[in-house]
Amino acid sequence: MDEGDDVRTASRDLLAGHGVADFDAFIKAPILLSEAKAKTDELYPSKDMKRITAGVHRLLEEFFGNSPISILTKEKQKEFLGWASRLPRTQGRSHGRNRYGQAGKTVTKAEEISKADAEDLLCLEEIRSIEGISDAEKRALLADRLVPRVTINTLRKYLHGKPPAAAV
Repeated sequence: MDEGDDVRTASRDLLAGHGVADFDAFIKAPILLSEAKAKTDELYPSKDMKRITAGVHRLLEEFFGNSPISILTKEKQKEFLGWASRLPRTQGRSHGRNRYGQAGKTVTKAEEISKADAEDLLCLEEIRSIEGISDAEKRALLADRLVPRVTINTLRKYLHGKPPAAAV
């Protein structure tokens, strides 16, 4: 295109390499997160890959909704990763369902983050009100009592299926 070629001609090989036959249909509608997940599942049908894409899609969909993938700018990715890093370490376990068929409840990740943040705030206020101990002792108490959050390695595992060998 930089050399004056028609965009249809210039992109034909690229689109064909990705299984896109109709240029006009490709440029009309934005690709939504759900469509990207479906296409990924179609191209990579292994059970492990579907598990990974399902986990990532649940987080992305809760944070962004079923938005066009074009909104996933570097800044939006940073916002998303900042949000995901606030997930409690025990996230996903407060649904109340078990193998005995209890119906349980649906708990969103945002609700889990809010609950953990509220517990942390109460803990912080309680420790601030303690008199007669040093700031270092208060920090130590705070470190022991705050709700544990996911670590970067846990987040990598959740988003990529397993952490890189160097992170283990």
